[in-house]
Amino acid sequence: MAGLLDNVDKAILVLNLSDPEDLHIISSPITTVAKRTRSRLLIILLHPLFGTGFGTSTWNIIQRLLAHAYIQATAVSHEMNNVLMNIEVILRPPRVSLKDMPVDSWNALFHSDDELRFLLPEKISTLPSFCVMEESSVAEINVITKSSTLPVVALGGTFDHLHSGHKILLSMAAWIAEKKDLIESLDERMNAVLNFLTLFKPGVEYNLVPIVDVYGPTATDPDIQALVVSKETLSGASSNLDVDNMELLRKAKLSSTYVRQWILKQRGGGEGI
Repeated sequence: MAGLLDNVDKAILVLNLSDPEDLHIISSPITTVAKRTRSRLLIILLHPLFGTGFGTSTWNIIQRLLAHAYIQATAVSHEMNNVLMNIEVILRPPRVSLKDMPVDSWNALFHSDDELRFLLPEKISTLPSFCVMEESSVAEINVITKSSTLPVVALGGTFDHLHSGHKILLSMAAWIAEKKDLIESLDERMNAVLNFLTLFKPGVEYNLVPIVDVYGPTATDPDIQALVVSKETLSGASSNLDVDNMELLRKAKLSSTYVRQWILKQRGGGEGI
């Protein structure tokens, strides 16, 4: 991987996956690119499974994959004392145009296959690009799975300093949502939540509402068919994470409190949290 750009402000990483359950194959490229990125890293993972429809039948596979990708990138950003790096992971089927990707002001494109550049908008495909895997291919398989989505899904949270833990939770809710996703959030955090959900799964009607009690719309909306929640303890999360990810999760500290404490420390402790 010699010759890769260092100190990139905003980078995109596109990876073909031969097996979405083989988590370790994405560890090295994510670590490599995260170490070279300063403010924003967009990770696009490609596999036929992601084209079979969002739904509950693939819940565990998607949850483990997203958790692994986010934890890997977040652990690196914390190690580099770059806690505020914006990390986003989205899932798409291979050989499908990615022309709807946000062009923004990207600085570099990292990928597992040079041909992937041509799936992206021209402004992105012409960026300086670098291969981060010597060999990678999408398995030529027929993925057979019954898509099972739910019309109305709810989840709640403050989403303060939107971080990787929030994005895993939001992604899983969007994964099983068919029409509408009720997100309970404070007004000043709505834009960050909406922008991320639209990037992860376009086409869903997202309803963001401020909460005035502990229940929010879940107590009054009879259409809600699922409530997506986060596990509050590491012991509860252990059933879906391997040993390596558990250790990285302990180090990554995916919480708004940790982010606020880090910001305070960078300011010299002069302001309260």
